[in-house]
Amino acid sequence: MNLNLEILFTLNGILGTSPLIDGIVLFFAQYYVFLIILIAGVVWYRDIYTGSLLTFWKNTKALIASVLGAELLTEFIRFIYESPRPLHTLNIPYLFDKTSNSFPSGHTMFVFSLATAMYFFGNKKLAWMLYASGLLIGIARITAGIHYPSDILGGIVLGILTGYCAHYLFGPKKIAT
Repeated sequence: MNLNLEILFTLNGILGTSPLIDGIVLFFAQYYVFLIILIAGVVWYRDIYTGSLLTFWKNTKALIASVLGAELLTEFIRFIYESPRPLHTLNIPYLFDKTSNSFPSGHTMFVFSLATAMYFFGNKKLAWMLYASGLLIGIARITAGIHYPSDILGGIVLGILTGYCAHYLFGPKKIAT
């Protein structure tokens, strides 16, 4: 058996063992992203009043470009690349149904692009918390039976690249002295 399926079956194997575990997996797989958006929004709002307004505006453009770019890239890839979700191709338990293609994980890509933008935004502590949260969401989505590990890995890589490209294109430029 390949590693992708082995990881999927191992994580997915805990579903149904306890209603508490299923509830925790469901929270992280489907709802935790909204808490992350709220936290990032509060930090963004708090940072309006600190530092240069011009730098803040450039970072904000990069942040918006990062998350919008991640969402658009996810939909584009899913449109051109057919990848059924494991719950539709394997006989495994799952917590909720999704009908879109599996690759890449949009939740993971969104959180990792947000984390990368926040890293360049200057809030490295929040960025590392977001990276850890994105990984937690990815693991929960594998456990929930709606993603393969390769979908999560693809979301991580593409999310980081999207955040970096958005910062490079729209973020503040350092002038060499």
